[in-house]
Amino acid sequence: MNKKQIVLVIIITAVIVWVADLLAGNYLSARLSTASWARKFNLFNPQAQLVVTNRETVRVNNGNDAVEAAENAKSKLSTLIYFENGKVTTTGSAINWTSDGYLVTTKAALAPGGKVFAIVTSNGDVFPVETSYPDPASNLVLLKTSAQGLAVLDPSNNDDLRVGQQVLGLQNSVGNRMTRFATGYISRLSSDTYGAVLESDLVSRSYSVQVNGGFAPATAIMNLSGRMVGVWDGQNVISVDDVRLLVNNFLNDQKQIVRPSFGFSYQMLSESESKILQTVSGARVMGLAAGKSAADSGIRVNDVIVEWGGKAVNNSINFDSILRQTKPNQTIRVKVYRSGTNLELNLVSGTM
Repeated sequence: MNKKQIVLVIIITAVIVWVADLLAGNYLSARLSTASWARKFNLFNPQAQLVVTNRETVRVNNGNDAVEAAENAKSKLSTLIYFENGKVTTTGSAINWTSDGYLVTTKAALAPGGKVFAIVTSNGDVFPVETSYPDPASNLVLLKTSAQGLAVLDPSNNDDLRVGQQVLGLQNSVGNRMTRFATGYISRLSSDTYGAVLESDLVSRSYSVQVNGGFAPATAIMNLSGRMVGVWDGQNVISVDDVRLLVNNFLNDQKQIVRPSFGFSYQMLSESESKILQTVSGARVMGLAAGKSAADSGIRVNDVIVEWGGKAVNNSINFDSILRQTKPNQTIRVKVYRSGTNLELNLVSGTM
């Protein structure tokens, strides 16, 4: 054969091999893998890890992710206890937040009244709780101890959370210095506020987790990368973003918790809802407390807040976070939509 014939034979052979591989890989193996005799002998069973690509890449883990996350996080968690009648009682967790002895827990973990609490670190060191700072706007409590050099958790960015994402609830065990964890799945994001009536003076946005096995009070909620996404308060997960904002404000406000007060409830209206109701999207005022800042400013029930302190209010922003960042006794320019008219009002925030 001459060179042209040899090249032609190579091309034809390559095409035949490609077509055969396409049929065997994408059609025949898929058909054969469903046959009972093939399943019996585990033939045509794909061995590669499953990868699904949509907005992000997700691989099916074999359990090692959870083990590694728990192992990496346990030194950054403490256990809340009290000692009475010769017995140590564990009431929940405390999350190491600063290296110089500030920890985060919840009111449920401190529920037994009249007790002297202490925290036990992962290596067994015990530090009495010197001062507790309950947050009037949430179920969070900050604890002050004399601990130094604490390892602290790495907060996550909750913009990355997705419904159906697996999370872990981690808690250290005092007796054998082991870490207990339960698994769960995010069933509702904090940004999903459809139909919910939220309170302006409270941390109203939390996300829900479908729990497998149950979480103890103040359990740290982690993603599979070992980063903290929130704190279990007994019913829902308080976002790590709210925890971060609380502690940052506490440290900047001479180590005291100072929260603003407004005195109204609201419901977020999406664009589709606002069209149905023939109004505009924003935060529709559902109720007012007499003698509070909102009522005194001239805001009325059914007003739709469309701007707060120069920031647009709509479903794409976290209005609750904007409210939390307002300082007490601060004058805020509020724009509301009322009966087809935009009005600008001055609101002076109160103090909780």
